[in-house]
Amino acid sequence: MFGNKSKSLLEYEIRHALPGRVRVGCESLRYLSEHASAIERELVEAHGVEHAKVSVTTANVLIRYRDAFLTTDDVRDIAERVIGEYTLVALKNQRAQAHKPTVMERRLQEEPISEMANRVSVTSATLLFSWFRRHVTKPPRGFAGRLMSMPALTAMYLSRPIVQSGVESLKTNRRPNADTLSATAILSSLLAGRDISALTIIWLADLAELLTAYTMDRTRRAIRDMLNVGDEFAWLLQEDGTERRVALAEVAEDDTVVVHTGEKICADGVVEAGQAVVDQSSVTGEFMPVTRSDGQEVFAGTVVKSGTLQVRAHRVGDDTAVARIVHGVFDHVHD
Repeated sequence: MFGNKSKSLLEYEIRHALPGRVRVGCESLRYLSEHASAIERELVEAHGVEHAKVSVTTANVLIRYRDAFLTTDDVRDIAERVIGEYTLVALKNQRAQAHKPTVMERRLQEEPISEMANRVSVTSATLLFSWFRRHVTKPPRGFAGRLMSMPALTAMYLSRPIVQSGVESLKTNRRPNADTLSATAILSSLLAGRDISALTIIWLADLAELLTAYTMDRTRRAIRDMLNVGDEFAWLLQEDGTERRVALAEVAEDDTVVVHTGEKICADGVVEAGQAVVDQSSVTGEFMPVTRSDGQEVFAGTVVKSGTLQVRAHRVGDDTAVARIVHGVFDHVHD
């Protein structure tokens, strides 16, 4: 989870500050979703702090405090202490988990969906053919005959990845996985002369994997489409105050982009001028649109419902929050 980035993850910065309100950023918050509520409670317990809200997506915590009791630096120190404690707890848990034996399972998408569909088709065709021929073909005699029937040969060929995964789990982790159990059932059925049962087990396993892989692929596409910045062009503010239409890929850090009503913001950044109502539900989950004006942070992929903003780009492309969400979904699926 944290890897070797602990030093950079524990760097704190004040991203936005107003009297009685400050937003403290820390990258380690991205990995503390399970502790977000506890962090908020502990922050509120600090003297002078009235409210705290952790955003795991944007890696910051919004803190409202009584400026008669605390300064901005005091609030930052409190946040650093509390977040640091929970980061250390998460690191200890990570190290403990790393030493626990894990079960090695096959990754659902080691092969394309089309190949999974072909396997299910072959198994289905063999099962149907065997069912129609059940009264015509005589049962095979002897042990060798049981293994030479068409269903048995098909089952042995299609069960190779299942058997390999089951054996590999026993060799590497000395623990069985789901494929170990499936392989045992398939081999037992073949040895008992129940080739149709073996083929049925393979068909059910492949069908389940096909449906799961298809669902996961559709889910990733839906999330990617929902969070996609969408626009191919952006309006770049020139030094003379004019706007120039450029390709989205040309927008760089520290550029100032102008976002009009109905357009999506193309970069994470801070509003330099203007005021607008922004729908941030795709990134932050907020149901109601929020008003954004000078000095406030905005995110790529959010929509300007009304108004115009001039945004100084701080993160573009794959560095934006929306890009990290999409990559996080893909990475989680392939873990």
